[in-house]
Amino acid sequence: MKKTNTFKPIVIGTNDQEKQLHEANLSLILGYLNDFNEITDKYLPTFNKVSLKSNLFEAFKMQFQELHSGKFPELLSLDKILELSDVPTDKLRYLSQRIDEINKGILVNLATKEAPDKDFNIYTTSEDQNKLWKYLNEAAAAIENLKQFRSIYVGQMAPFFNGLFQYDYSTQSLKPNIYVVQGKKQYATY
Repeated sequence: MKKTNTFKPIVIGTNDQEKQLHEANLSLILGYLNDFNEITDKYLPTFNKVSLKSNLFEAFKMQFQELHSGKFPELLSLDKILELSDVPTDKLRYLSQRIDEINKGILVNLATKEAPDKDFNIYTTSEDQNKLWKYLNEAAAAIENLKQFRSIYVGQMAPFFNGLFQYDYSTQSLKPNIYVVQGKKQYATY
């Protein structure tokens, strides 16, 4: 009978740096969107954002032109009509560009201001990594159990394990080193 590989990735940490960057960018986009909407609501209360994926400024210009097409002479360009209407086009263009630049990696729905959930967990990628993670957790638990019998400071023990463990100051215990488990450098916190 042939044995099948039933590898299942294990969560071994969280990429906090990427998560913080994502949250900061999401906050920036929402701030820019609020500023953009505040301006457009003054000049185009019926601005339709439902089908927008990018380039809010161009969409605003097109909808503005549709709404005001009969109110200005046909010889006037759209830019001149926006200028005569006191629309702050430079600010709208800037906000639209910034939203598009930042939104490439996040994909916020510009109409609902919702972003898809993103997974910031760090996973094992092989059965060997799963085994190493399991063994390191068992060893760390065994060291923690030693505290019952004797007062020890495990922070001093971490260097003696040749990088297999990191000392977690928040829990004052040893944690398996994600660098070692993955075999590559990737920062994570506990």
